[in-house]
Amino acid sequence: MKISFFVLCVLFYVFGFSQENNIIKSRSLINFETHLVPKSFDFIVQHRFGKIEKEDIIRDFFGTDLAGNISFGFTKPLKNNDCIDVFRYKKNKVISLGYKKEIIKESSSFPVSVSFYASCGVKTGPDPLFAENTFFEDLQSPFEYKFTHRLDYSYQLILSKVLSEKIYIQMNPGIIYKNLIELDKESRHYLFCPVSLYYKYSFSSAVIFEYGFFEKNHLSDYYENSSFPLSVGFEWGTAGHVFQAFVSNNQNMRTQELFADFYEQQRSGFSFGFNIKRSWWF
Repeated sequence: MKISFFVLCVLFYVFGFSQENNIIKSRSLINFETHLVPKSFDFIVQHRFGKIEKEDIIRDFFGTDLAGNISFGFTKPLKNNDCIDVFRYKKNKVISLGYKKEIIKESSSFPVSVSFYASCGVKTGPDPLFAENTFFEDLQSPFEYKFTHRLDYSYQLILSKVLSEKIYIQMNPGIIYKNLIELDKESRHYLFCPVSLYYKYSFSSAVIFEYGFFEKNHLSDYYENSSFPLSVGFEWGTAGHVFQAFVSNNQNMRTQELFADFYEQQRSGFSFGFNIKRSWWF
């Protein structure tokens, strides 16, 4: 991850000329947030089909026969180059609240755009079951499940750069915090830094790519063989719609689960998915 930080920082500054940072059409590239703060009221649907192995593509019909993951939500612009969003996810019945703020816009005096994004997820499903001999971290106090244990958080800076009229790159260094963890498998804190590429090959179409680095050195040995989230696909857009279709090695969509879901990290295979955005200007 340290190498990736260095390489991208060099790229940002080597290509330090000013470009119009407006080739991005959506608030996210597949899973990760872009610098874009929408000026429209957006409705977004995200869907991931079931995770499959390559030899089962036809048998499971590209994963459509298997259990999928879906979310839908809204993004509303505010007045000071910022916006809020609300999403509901099928997995763990999570309701997520997010806030994005544009801090610096790319210009001749500053080579990158910088935005900040924070989100809080609330698991709204039934209380999980725990054994009677479950304790808090001090191993003395009997465990009691509280509302705060349903919460997790994500904070990230979005550093983006338009290299030409067709190429956009970004990285999103950030941190995840979870209120409830399995002590033998997880950490409360996760450091991550996904890198993304957007290549616009026609007026309204682009190739999109994401690779999500995260720091595993301080995690348990359970994560030793886990894979980084990797996604690649295509995007098509119109004045009011954006459609993305892609394949990914991770079925999750929320940042907190893309990096901090131990069980998903251990599953092999890949899943097909799509995102749809509809915009209105009131």
